[in-house]
Amino acid sequence: MPKLRCSVQTCLHHSHQYCCMGAISVQGKSAHIADETCCNTFCDNEGSMTNAAIAIDPYTEISVRCSAEQCVHNQSHVCGAESIDVNGYSASTAEQTACSSFVSK
Repeated sequence: MPKLRCSVQTCLHHSHQYCCMGAISVQGKSAHIADETCCNTFCDNEGSMTNAAIAIDPYTEISVRCSAEQCVHNQSHVCGAESIDVNGYSASTAEQTACSSFVSK
């Protein structure tokens, strides 16, 4: 499983640069650049308690399902990268996030 770093502080699952979900899904079936991908597991935390506030431990390694078929790390729809970064500091939708570890074939 890849090590995950997440800078999407507006996500309900974000905690201390990590994710509190045991698995995430990266979308971008026809992506050719990182900005054409997104974390489909994103959930806007506006008006909600964050995982950090309710003491759920974040995961440093995480299972990543991936539909970005043109990424070199995609191994039968599972991310095979050693580590990934999900970005989208002030995102309010999944489409405003991106897997910055995407590398086109």
